[in-house]
Amino acid sequence: MTHETQILSYLLDDPRHYNLHSSLLHEGLFAKPFHRKVFATYVALVKADQTPNLVNIGEQVGDIEGVNKIINAINYNSTFEQWLQLATNTYREKKLEQSLLKLISIKSIDDKLEELRNIASNLGETRLSEPIPIQAHIADVFKKIDENKTKNGFTGFTTGLEDLDDFTNGLQPSDLVVLAADTSQGKTALALGIARAAGHTGTPVAIYSFEMNTTQLTARLMAQETRTSAKQMLLGHLSNEEIQNLHNQMGPLTECPIYIEESKNSSLNHLLNSMHGMVLRKGIRLFVVDYLQLLHNSGNKHKTKEQEIGEIARELKNFAKATDSCVLLLSQLNRNQSKRVNGEPKLSDLRDSGQIEEAADVVLLIYRPEEYGLETYPDHQPTRGTAEIIIAKGRNIGIGNTRVSFDKQHILFTDLADTHLYQPKKPKVVS
Repeated sequence: MTHETQILSYLLDDPRHYNLHSSLLHEGLFAKPFHRKVFATYVALVKADQTPNLVNIGEQVGDIEGVNKIINAINYNSTFEQWLQLATNTYREKKLEQSLLKLISIKSIDDKLEELRNIASNLGETRLSEPIPIQAHIADVFKKIDENKTKNGFTGFTTGLEDLDDFTNGLQPSDLVVLAADTSQGKTALALGIARAAGHTGTPVAIYSFEMNTTQLTARLMAQETRTSAKQMLLGHLSNEEIQNLHNQMGPLTECPIYIEESKNSSLNHLLNSMHGMVLRKGIRLFVVDYLQLLHNSGNKHKTKEQEIGEIARELKNFAKATDSCVLLLSQLNRNQSKRVNGEPKLSDLRDSGQIEEAADVVLLIYRPEEYGLETYPDHQPTRGTAEIIIAKGRNIGIGNTRVSFDKQHILFTDLADTHLYQPKKPKVVS
């Protein structure tokens, strides 16, 4: 147990080692009971604002001679960080062996996958990382500037809507983007339109729906692509000529790297396991999840619905950050919005949890004033066949809104035809 002795001797030689690495030091690093007792006493003294030394530790553990041997065993040929890394690796190997034994006893495949994720996460937290100097971060920023310059400044995944892309610079990797609206306002339609547009640029996309089946979703995508009625398609009300035209126009869509996952299992663990698999197998960069309130977190049975929803949103944000992908998460609004005279949604209308807002990088709200009996916008432009996409929260981009056309027959959002009549509200940056 040389590394255990060396860690303790370094700590007793210079308390600054503990101050610098306290988050990585714990009793689990010490297999020998005496070493574990010495370390626990050392930590207790530090927390009591006392300086640990031979006398006070030796007296408390009842073995001054044993503590003195530890102090005299110090070896300066290796650094404290090297001894700590060795101890950490030994601890991680031991924990991995224990976890694998536990894994064998788990019967459910979903539970096994969840345990594997927990193992990887826990082992990652114990990894000793080197601090990175500011110079390296500055170099990374300049590298990012050069990369984005070659893309004409466009850094995200396209939404297929010019004004929205201009405003947001696209949906960004590592972001959680929440898309919310009242019932039947077009959440799924807009999400599918974004997925289709991103797919056409070669971005691998995965769609998860807990409300619609694969056939329905595919028909909606086909309808948007060809301007054909999805309803007529599914009812079989197309003529032979229309069916042939549909076939002829499917080429570009069939080449899009879009994957649809249909699952009756709406648990968060199942979703995350599947999404991790899609990243590994298909290189997915954009995920569409429809929708938040249908998910449940089985590991938190005693929490309130608000806490559960908030935790699901945070987990999806963590997933986006860890995989450098974008998660487009659909959400319902509460009933307060529909009771307003003009029906315009607000950020506070997100259903079940204000924690959704906290987890999200961007929140988009769909507003179709025509559905609330309003014939014109405040700027006197007609509302018929249009919608506003409100950027209610935009970390790094600000807030504002854009106006688009809405084709009710084909359930499709497109750029506003008469763009000269309307200028989108410029971003209002919120510090």
